[in-house]
Amino acid sequence: MIDVSEKTQEILLNYMLGLTPDTLNKREGSLIRTSLAAAAWAMEGLYINLEYVQKQAYGTTATGTYLDKIAATAGLVRKPATYAQLNARFNIEIPVGTRFVKDTDDGDRVYFDLVSIANSPDTEYPDAPFLGVVEAEEAGSYPNILRGSLSLISFAVGLTTAEITTVHEYGVDEETDELLRARYLEAIVRVDFGGNIQSYRNYVLAQEGVGACQVWPCWNGPGTVAISVVSPELTPVSSERLTILQNLICPPEAGDTEPSANGYGMAPIGAQVVVKTPSLVEMGVELYVKLSPSNTRTQAEITQDIYDGIVSYLKSTTEDWGTMRLWNLAQYDIVIYATKVIVVCDAVEGVEAVTACMVRKGDEQWSLSSVTIPQTAESQGIPDLPLENLIIHYT
Repeated sequence: MIDVSEKTQEILLNYMLGLTPDTLNKREGSLIRTSLAAAAWAMEGLYINLEYVQKQAYGTTATGTYLDKIAATAGLVRKPATYAQLNARFNIEIPVGTRFVKDTDDGDRVYFDLVSIANSPDTEYPDAPFLGVVEAEEAGSYPNILRGSLSLISFAVGLTTAEITTVHEYGVDEETDELLRARYLEAIVRVDFGGNIQSYRNYVLAQEGVGACQVWPCWNGPGTVAISVVSPELTPVSSERLTILQNLICPPEAGDTEPSANGYGMAPIGAQVVVKTPSLVEMGVELYVKLSPSNTRTQAEITQDIYDGIVSYLKSTTEDWGTMRLWNLAQYDIVIYATKVIVVCDAVEGVEAVTACMVRKGDEQWSLSSVTIPQTAESQGIPDLPLENLIIHYT
């Protein structure tokens, strides 16, 4: 690449003045200096544009549509934004297509359409026996966080309860330059060919609703492959998403339920591929926290910051969930370290020190060092967020 860092107006002007004979008037305000200054300004702009063009020519620095064009040379397409689908409870059965609106805390309005509904009683919602799925009318991740009452737009006689409860299918924003660049660099560094691990990774990661994947070759003998996927939010995917992926990669024979090795999907002939998603593993953290003598914050404020920090750390451990231990070793790890939890908590304002920290998964024994969430071809796990089992002893 051409180095244009020193092609500024001042440097260019001095260079051109140096080429001008000293017998001519080159002082400030002179005709020659004024003319050359204008030319130097235009040339600086030219070099700025040249630097921009250079950056857009390489996958490591290109952005936006230029990165799209470069990624296309590797057969990659930027993932579009998708629509969030949320579970909602209703007191009566209402028609599919019924419209709702949700007013957000920041004054925005998010519109939803009912896409399915079924009678599914739940003791937690005794007055709302119907479970429906509502889909946001605008694509993106923002609706994922919405909970609570929906306001009816369409006409529905007798509807008194309409409440969002959980996420059914996460909506995602358009794939960022950073994520697309990472997929592109991985695709060109490691050869995608004939059903190798990289060919599965490239294909699966390009699919809608997939944020990361694990590929387990020969997990149940020769010709078998297990693929585990998580959403862009690093959470288990829905059963509907698993079915879509299974049919794309390795569908069953007509009238059968087991994946077929006859090559009806992306998987090559002879490969029987099963697609799955990891289970959520409940994490526990117990802390002994010494507050700073000068602390003026409430314990509730400090607890919230500690909680947020630990949840952020736990989520960061899942970011490498789909990365093999070595590039040629199909093994994966998730390890939660007590020392890293301590570092997070020590950074909270008002905390002088964390004198002890214990971590655990599920109902297992507490550990002062670390816990490992098992990753095998048969079963994978990821931390269940938010963290529900947090115990803090203040001193």
